Amino acid sequence: MKIEIYFDLICPWCYVGKRRLDQLLLLPLYEEVMVIWRPYQLYPEIPSGGWLREDFLRRKNPGVANIEKIRGRVPDQVKSQADAVDLVFDFSSIVYMPNTKLAHRLVMGAEASQLQAQLVEVLFRYYLVEGCDIGNSDVLLRAGLEVGMSPRDCEYFLFGERPGISLEERLRDGVNIGISGVPCIVATNNFMLPGVQTLDVLKNFISRSVELSEK
Repeated sequence: MKIEIYFDLICPWCYVGKRRLDQLLLLPLYEEVMVIWRPYQLYPEIPSGGWLREDFLRRKNPGVANIEKIRGRVPDQVKSQADAVDLVFDFSSIVYMPNTKLAHRLVMGAEASQLQAQLVEVLFRYYLVEGCDIGNSDVLLRAGLEVGMSPRDCEYFLFGERPGISLEERLRDGVNIGISGVPCIVATNNFMLPGVQTLDVLKNFISRSVELSEK
């Protein structure tokens, strides 16, 4: 069975959701579930070179005089959910708020070699834990090499003109089926599960999706 996860790499909730889904997929009952990672951009207006995170926070919080007070703060709800899946976010280490298009291109390219899950994990860690600029092509190349992609493939997926469905088309796919936030899991017949969910909810969703696929 195939499920698609719409996500953005700058989204801490998406990383928490991935870790929780990883826990479920370790169970023998779900070993046949295939996960495809689909692109969504929370902030498509960010230019290709990114913004300094301070500038981004000023735009999002115009009434806050001292941005440094919120720059490194991890909201309590995010922290508690991250703690539960052994994640420690370090927002204070983030210098740039990137445009994630280039990163999504690399993730799309990793689908054929079944390296998407590993690459997504690395890119989440780079940004949300280590503060790396995942809008930077050198950083993305390093991530690709870390999961076993070749330098040639990384360059091709990042900058080459590939046949088939483009990133822009994939981004439109999400909008067309009604995705308005991430994470969001999509299964058979656009059966959707938005947001970060408990393991029990994930189990019920997948079981119901299997039932729908067999009708």
